[in-house]
Amino acid sequence: APSDIREIPVDTKKHLGRFVAPYQSFVRLHKQEFSAMVALGMGVYVIHGDITDVLKKIESFDGFIELSSTIPAEYD
Repeated sequence: APSDIREIPVDTKKHLGRFVAPYQSFVRLHKQEFSAMVALGMGVYVIHGDITDVLKKIESFDGFIELSSTIPAEYD
């Protein structure tokens, strides 16, 4: 859904960045249909922040997605 937060600059001193994507892309990621790295390569996600810093943490993102995918969820 549209939100004003998308227009606020990301403070990369406090946050790694902001990931923006359609809802269905987040669903596919959480269902582990692709990894975070593949999602970035496909251009599925837009990153507001330093891509170099994000890539340094990509394995952590995949670990988080792997863990969160074990939590039962219903998707619209």
